[in-house]
Amino acid sequence: KAELIATKVVVGLCLAPFTDALIGGDTLQESKPHPEPLHRCFERLGTTAEAGLYIGDSSVDVATARAANGFIVLVRGGYEQQPVDALGADLVVDDLLALREVLFGSDRALSDADDD
Repeated sequence: KAELIATKVVVGLCLAPFTDALIGGDTLQESKPHPEPLHRCFERLGTTAEAGLYIGDSSVDVATARAANGFIVLVRGGYEQQPVDALGADLVVDDLLALREVLFGSDRALSDADDD
């Protein structure tokens, strides 16, 4: 998406407090699958594509991550016409909650403790 549209979406969904870097399709001269937008985003976050985690839902996202030498997680349910399992991602998850569990483990113990 264009940066202005992406910004409006992020603000409209109340995600701005959780967004430390935003690169739109028109922010730079190059766009996905060129690696520059991903490199610039990770640079703004103070890290590198090689050390970061890129989450997407399409073959273009896989190509972008590969061009940047990054790790790519695909989430099922996007607009991609092909099965995401066949796109060559490092990891495929059903949703972001599943990714959270893979990255941080189950928070069941914390949830159970909150009920006491």
